[in-house]
Amino acid sequence: MVLEPRQLQGLEVLAAPPDELYEYLLHKAETNATLVVRPPQRVARQATADHAEWLANLEDRSSTVRADARAQLALRQLPELDARWVSCLLDALDERGFLSCSDEELLQLAHSSGLERDYAQLGRAIAVVQSLEPRGLGARDAREALLLQLDPTRGSYELLARLIEDFLDDLGAHKHARVAKELGIDLSMLNELLEDLGQLELTPAALDASVAAPVTPELEVEPKLDGGFELRLCDGALPSVEVEPGLARLAELRRDDAQVRKFLGAQLKETRDLAAALESRRRTLLAVAREVFVRQHAFLRHGLNHLAPLSMGEVAETLGVALSTVSRAVAGKYVQTPYGILPLRRFFQVAAGGDTTRARESLGEALAALIKAEDPRQPLSDDELVARLAARGFQAARRTIARWREELGIPTSYRRRSAS
Repeated sequence: MVLEPRQLQGLEVLAAPPDELYEYLLHKAETNATLVVRPPQRVARQATADHAEWLANLEDRSSTVRADARAQLALRQLPELDARWVSCLLDALDERGFLSCSDEELLQLAHSSGLERDYAQLGRAIAVVQSLEPRGLGARDAREALLLQLDPTRGSYELLARLIEDFLDDLGAHKHARVAKELGIDLSMLNELLEDLGQLELTPAALDASVAAPVTPELEVEPKLDGGFELRLCDGALPSVEVEPGLARLAELRRDDAQVRKFLGAQLKETRDLAAALESRRRTLLAVAREVFVRQHAFLRHGLNHLAPLSMGEVAETLGVALSTVSRAVAGKYVQTPYGILPLRRFFQVAAGGDTTRARESLGEALAALIKAEDPRQPLSDDELVARLAARGFQAARRTIARWREELGIPTSYRRRSAS
C-alpha cells in the first residue's frame, strides 16, 4: 500500500515523543509561512518526592542518556542497596551505553564504591539497567543491544532473536538461502525479517553531550473508589499549531488570485493537516491507554508486581486498528501513575511460561528470588530451577530459564559456585 503524504505525516506525528514532536513541528514551520507552533506549556508534574528532587537538581546540568536513566531509576523507588548497585553500573557505561566490562571488572568497580562483591546483586542490577529506556542500555555487546530492542509480544520475536543470536555472521556473508533453510522459512519471509532488523540500532543508547528533555508524561491515570479509573491527557504536555491569522485573511481576501492560491493553498492545507494529525494523535493515544488500563486494573491497585499479560496485538484487535498503530502510539510515551511516571510500553507483558494470569516480569522476579536464596556452596542448576519454579506455578522450559538467567545477568551455577 502506498501512503499519501498526509498519511505519512500522521504516522510521524503519532510516533513522535513530545520533545521530538516539537522539533518536528518547528522544522515544518521553517518552510511553511502559515504555520504557527506553540511550545508545550508544562513540564512533568512531580509524581513522587524523588522525581521532584531530580527536577530541582536538573537546572544546572545538561541531560544525557545517563542522566535520564538516573531519573527513571529515581522513580523506581528501589531499596537503597539496589539503587547504589544500579548507580554504580550507570557510571560504568561506555560511550555506546554498553556494560562492556567483564563481570569481574564490574564487581571490582562496585567494591571500590563501597559495595560487597556479590554476583547475584550484580545480576539484578544489570537487569534493572537493561529495563531502562532507551532499550539497549546496559547491553554487554551490540548483539545483546539488538535483542533488548525486540518486542517480545510480536509474532516474529523468536525468529528475529534467532537471526541475531545465531546468523548475523551468515547474513554479513550474504548467505541468505542458507539462513532461510536453517530457520525453515522462505526468502520472502526472511526479507521481511531483515526489514524489521534494519529498524534496530546497534548503539541505541550511545552517550553524548546532546541535551534531552526531562521525561514528560502525556497521560495521567489514577484509580477510583468504585473500582474504575480516571484517565486524562496532560494539558499542555504537547506543542500545538495554528494558522497564522494574517496569511489566512490574505488568502480569504484574495481567493480569486491564482498566484495567492498557489502560494498559500498548499501551505494552508499542510497546517490544517498537521492540526488534524495532532488531534488524531490525542484520540489514538487516549484510546490505546484506556484499553491498556482496562486490562491492567490490578496494577492500579497493587503496583508493578501485578501486571497482567498483555500484547499489542490484543489491544489492536479490540480497537480495530493495525498493530503498527498501537506500536507507534506507545513508542516514547509516558504515563503518570500512582507508582511514578512509567513508559506506556511497560504495560505490555508476555505471559510467564504457560500461565495466562501472570506476567513475564513475575517469572523473572521468582527466578531471581530463588537464586538469591540458594546456598552459594551448592547453587541451583537450570534443571533444578525449572523444578522449583514449576512448584510455584511457573511452567517454563530449561532453555527459557537459561535465557532469563542470561537476561538478568546471572552467571551459570558453575560460575556462581566459583565466585562464592
